[in-house]
Amino acid sequence: MRRWKKALFIYPYKKISKLSYNDFFPPLGLEYIATAVKGLVEELTIIDMRYEKEPLSKFLHGVAVVGISINWPHQRENALSLIEHLPEETTVILGGLSARRPFCFLWWVGPFFC
Repeated sequence: MRRWKKALFIYPYKKISKLSYNDFFPPLGLEYIATAVKGLVEELTIIDMRYEKEPLSKFLHGVAVVGISINWPHQRENALSLIEHLPEETTVILGGLSARRPFCFLWWVGPFFC
């Protein structure tokens, strides 16, 4: 049973320092979810924006469902910006540790996603 024609799963990326600890880890959670959805789509693409040289807009044409992994707090802004530019009828699946954490404030650190 195919539910969607084309799906795109994205690992957003924003460099926060010359050598960032999250540069080393593959987006395994995103890959697990994409594998689970594989039987529901005709075409599935996974993009890791750390390594992708093409603009994201190249991959968005005809996409019915977009999955976005938000594992680090600084990825939320990129993900929200991406979602704002998607067609309204696009199904969005958010996942990852920071996708479900509320915004909070700790007085000794400042505002951040915890």
